[in-house]
Amino acid sequence: MAQSSKYVLGVDAGGTGTKVLFGSHALIKQKQEIALPQLSQATFAPGNYFQIGVTGAQALIVSIMQYFKLTSLKDVSCIAGFAGGSGRQARRELSGILETLGARKDRTIVVSDAGMLLHAFGGPGIALIAGTGSICVGTNKKATNDIDDKMFRAGGHGYLFADEGSGYYIGKRAINEALQIEDGIYSSQSSIVQKLKEFYKKEKIIDISYYLYNLKEQDTGAYKAKVADFAKEVGELALNDDPIAKKIMKESSDALSGYVRAVANRMGLTNPRVGLHGGIFKQNDSQILITGPMQQILAAAGIRPKFFPLGLGTNSPADVHPLLAALRNNFSTQL
Repeated sequence: MAQSSKYVLGVDAGGTGTKVLFGSHALIKQKQEIALPQLSQATFAPGNYFQIGVTGAQALIVSIMQYFKLTSLKDVSCIAGFAGGSGRQARRELSGILETLGARKDRTIVVSDAGMLLHAFGGPGIALIAGTGSICVGTNKKATNDIDDKMFRAGGHGYLFADEGSGYYIGKRAINEALQIEDGIYSSQSSIVQKLKEFYKKEKIIDISYYLYNLKEQDTGAYKAKVADFAKEVGELALNDDPIAKKIMKESSDALSGYVRAVANRMGLTNPRVGLHGGIFKQNDSQILITGPMQQILAAAGIRPKFFPLGLGTNSPADVHPLLAALRNNFSTQL
């Protein structure tokens, strides 16, 4: 067992931002309602490893160290979850960066962002992520350092080919439908065209597409976030019986149900614990538009999941903050 460190560091590096927890090692042994406020929390630049690579990842870690006034990571127990970091080569490179900056192998864990959520469980379960992107992962045992090689997964193939049910998907589908209406391909009583113009402050939908294409060339992360931002508006329209918004939200609940069904079936589970994480589940209408329909769809397939919020700012079974849970599950028993 590793010797105790002075500090703990949790890093959740995603496509639109990096969330970090840092503080005294002793704090993670306390009850969550005491520990979380005393740990320092900060947000940094996006950290998707596919996009930033070795140079960007090292710059990100150095900026985190500078913020917390760390000259070395030798006295730090760290778990770092990186979007785009599920491959073995990526994890080796990221581990190498941390070790170059002083981190010790015996108290450093590098996983994907999805793998980090499984570390937050502390045991078997499924995590469903629907934020800017989407993925579903599961494990039948306690998460280990090599969880990315052993977990069951569905989705998570990126915004070009997947991310169904995510904020990006919902926003993109809204723009797609609006472009067809503006082109005269079909007509609709939907308010989605007007809502998009108001949201992006453009006179035509095609102007929105030009704006977003230009943004993508400059900053892919900012582009995805800007598209995903419209998901909340789609949800509100769906609650008001807008036909296109309702169709898009149904597509999303169907897709996320498919993710959970695929993972649960491969794990041999019919009553899985499913932790929900990401902005789509933070919306007030998520029970009506997403999780409620998912319960019905999955029940028809013989699966009755037990949904609970995973780090969505509520007193959930897996801790208020998944980074805190992951730190506690891995480092709280160090001597």
